[in-house]
Amino acid sequence: MRELWEQVLEGYGQWVSLSREGGETRVKALFQPVEEKREGETPSPLGVAPVGRYLYLGPAGESLEDVREVGWNGRAFRLVRRREYWVGREKVYWWGLLEERDEAAGASPRPTEGVRPDGSSGPTGSWS
Repeated sequence: MRELWEQVLEGYGQWVSLSREGGETRVKALFQPVEEKREGETPSPLGVAPVGRYLYLGPAGESLEDVREVGWNGRAFRLVRRREYWVGREKVYWWGLLEERDEAAGASPRPTEGVRPDGSSGPTGSWS
């Protein structure tokens, strides 16, 4: 199953950069805006998400655990949620829900469930 997924990414994926404290890695992933369903919410294959969010489906071998920022098409995104997906005993892909950073306006990312400001996973609260 993993080999099939890697073929899909190779044929249809887009180049994205995964930025970590130690540097940047480029991978092919499916990366696209989540389509709007009703005001303030949008459907995705894995549920409903607020408008302005992006779906990432990437290779199993490139963890999103320590990723601080995702770059795509000259734009920067932060992870809102991330999860690895398994089929049986085989990790097949990484799923991520992202939100575009608005650094031009000086806005800092708002707190959301699942990803702390340092990029680690877990319960989150408010921060400045």
